Amino acid sequence: MKALIDLDPLPYAYGGLTYDDGAPLSDSMLRKMIDDKIANIVDRSGATDWVGYLTDSPSNFRIGIATILPYKGNRSGTTKPARYQMLRDYLLDAYPDRVKLVYGMEADDQLAIDQYSSLTSVIGSSEMYGKPYELKCDTIICTIDKDLEMVPGWHYKWGKGNTEETPPFFVTEVEGLRFFYKQLLTGDMTDNILGLYGVGKKSTLLSKLDSMDSEEAMFLHVYGEYKSRFGAYADQFMLENGRLLWMLREEGELWEFPTIITEEEEECF
Repeated sequence: MKALIDLDPLPYAYGGLTYDDGAPLSDSMLRKMIDDKIANIVDRSGATDWVGYLTDSPSNFRIGIATILPYKGNRSGTTKPARYQMLRDYLLDAYPDRVKLVYGMEADDQLAIDQYSSLTSVIGSSEMYGKPYELKCDTIICTIDKDLEMVPGWHYKWGKGNTEETPPFFVTEVEGLRFFYKQLLTGDMTDNILGLYGVGKKSTLLSKLDSMDSEEAMFLHVYGEYKSRFGAYADQFMLENGRLLWMLREEGELWEFPTIITEEEEECF
């Protein structure tokens, strides 16, 4: 099993650490702490090998397609920790064969692409889209970012602050799609992506998705809500949000509506 590690959070987490009196920790101590954290992630995830990913943020394609709100615009003006860049540079220099600097998209996308490419389906007992099969995966996504829960396969989340560690768990294709369509309803304010006004985690609009086992049903449910609120602008708003939220499965991909909306279907909304 290979651990696919989202390294973006680590320079933030360690780059501003100080002693109790406010004195900064030495660079060498911070570097060792990051090395130890990576080793711990590999161990706790049950992996035997690992690769890591860092984002080249200015080149992220989402910046150019966001028109409703600036992508991650709510983070503008925030100051990065003092040793943030030093630790990013260290990761790239210390692990040149393991750490990838991801251009044009986010580290999350490359994690998703690499995990998706490792998935294989074999004959099994589970029912999915009417076909009996189960997924097997020889990679495990390691991150604290919830967005990657739309990606099928193994996942592990390390603890952060008051949030406890989540031991390895498996996401099926249907579970990943449900997560994505729920995000289309709620949006993601962490990344400055608006969803539908008044739709929170306890909304019945989300719970209805839990009983749906096909992407077509999920899509039509969510599209109907966009249509009722935005009318002629529904396609534009939902497509933009989908492209901002979707974790890529292949490089250069842009999320598209999975179903053709006919005039007859539109009359139903």
